[in-house]
Amino acid sequence: MKHSMVKDRIRGISIIGFWIMVWQITYFGVGKEVLIPSPFHTFQKLFEMIQEKAFYVQVAYTMYRVCMGVIISFIIGVIAALASYFNQLIKDILHPLVLLFKSTPVMAVIILALLWVNSSEVPILVCFLMCFPIVYTNVLTGLSSVDQSLIEMTRVYKVKRRFIIKDIYMPHVSTYIKSALSLSVGLAWKVVIAAEVVAVPKYAMGYNLLTAKIYLETQEVFAWVIVIVILSSLCENLVKKLLEGRKKA
Repeated sequence: MKHSMVKDRIRGISIIGFWIMVWQITYFGVGKEVLIPSPFHTFQKLFEMIQEKAFYVQVAYTMYRVCMGVIISFIIGVIAALASYFNQLIKDILHPLVLLFKSTPVMAVIILALLWVNSSEVPILVCFLMCFPIVYTNVLTGLSSVDQSLIEMTRVYKVKRRFIIKDIYMPHVSTYIKSALSLSVGLAWKVVIAAEVVAVPKYAMGYNLLTAKIYLETQEVFAWVIVIVILSSLCENLVKKLLEGRKKA
């Protein structure tokens, strides 16, 4: 077990090292720091950033928006999916709305959100609008996959509702909920950062990306991208481990 973990870590480090080498070669090939900064200068800039208090403030605000967007979309998505599953009329009413959210480009949603709420709330609203269809669709699909003959049988034998939920619905829906959360967390980071770049709230990682781009601080742009990728991956892995731990329990 330990040998396998060490082997996986070595493999992971080797892959990261390979891509850093490709990055360095690209830097030499382009020969312009303003287009492709060197890995050394980028990580040097990143080291400078993490020593500043402002860095953690920006990260905290962005993480708050991501968490709020995912939580709100998950709660409302699950409630809407349950309502649609038990009521065909609600399902028919929500179908065009969900289709609209799926089809509308993120940038169009951000622009509309700027008209409705203040800049600090735009990323949360946009995150909700983009993640809601994922949660709704996955949960509704999971509920619809339940064998109706089992439900009919529980009615015949008058099985208590809590056992129906625990032993029939939850095993079927749990996989779909896990998928919905994983997809939502990954999408949330991209959407929130994009919304922050356009809405420019006072404290935001996206705002720092925009500022660095305006002043042609390419090293800082790359440094922020690295931070965003790391945080997004950590959040996805955390959600995955929490769901796996809950399943084992």
